[in-house]
Amino acid sequence: MKPKDKWRRIMRSPAIFFVIFVTLAFAVAIAAYASTTSQKRPPDLLPKAVQTGHVVVKFLGMTLYNATLYTQSEQVFEWTYPFVLELDYSRPFSDAFLIGATMSELDRMEGRVDDRGAIETALGTCFKSVDVGDVYTAFSKNPNQLAFFLNGTQTCQLNFPNISPRVLGIWLSENTRNTRINRQLRGLN
Repeated sequence: MKPKDKWRRIMRSPAIFFVIFVTLAFAVAIAAYASTTSQKRPPDLLPKAVQTGHVVVKFLGMTLYNATLYTQSEQVFEWTYPFVLELDYSRPFSDAFLIGATMSELDRMEGRVDDRGAIETALGTCFKSVDVGDVYTAFSKNPNQLAFFLNGTQTCQLNFPNISPRVLGIWLSENTRNTRINRQLRGLN
């Protein structure tokens, strides 16, 4: 029997055709998942990035998000050095909630300041609603420059005096609401 005829006979078998079809479908699904997962993180923001700390943030026992801090080449965390803070969401949140919660924490930490309105407007371009599995990445190049990425796509670039310590201080400053989160992210525990 010729190889061509043998192949035709195999493909006529419903069971074998089904196995081949399912295998191909599974391979396509894995490739699609891998490509969407890799697109959730912006490329090369921090060359030689090292995970400094990680924490699972919960409220009433429900996981809200995983937070991870990356610094460059095992540097200790300092506001003056570039760093990345990544939030991987386990629950959906609206853009209005993200902006409101951020502004509420800024008000708590620094009071009502003159540029509050400008920062709130700017954050309105940065924050989009998130769903389970979405990843927000904040890249601080220096204390005055902060970029946000949602699933690997840049949403904004903020340029305000001390914008990184002000906004990311919610997690990373000594004035944070939760010192355990601060210490774990900064690798102090």
